[in-house]
Amino acid sequence: MRACESLCPFIRLVVAGGLFSMPRAVYSMAADGLLFRKLSYVHPRTQTPVIAIAIFGVIASLLALLIDIEVSRLPCSNVSF
Repeated sequence: MRACESLCPFIRLVVAGGLFSMPRAVYSMAADGLLFRKLSYVHPRTQTPVIAIAIFGVIASLLALLIDIEVSRLPCSNVSF
């Protein structure tokens, strides 16, 4: 039980960090030719991969809309600091 108490915050952090860094990884894979070239489009003024950011923004918002995370159901929710 102690392992879960210490890992739950890190698991949430890793999932959130993965969602934020995924557009850059997809951009570099598309620039190398491993994915669709359209995903490597970079906006001329802002120099950001706008298509990859938009796609993963939609995916992240759908996950937030569809997945219900109740803190009371998590095994580490009874932890008091």
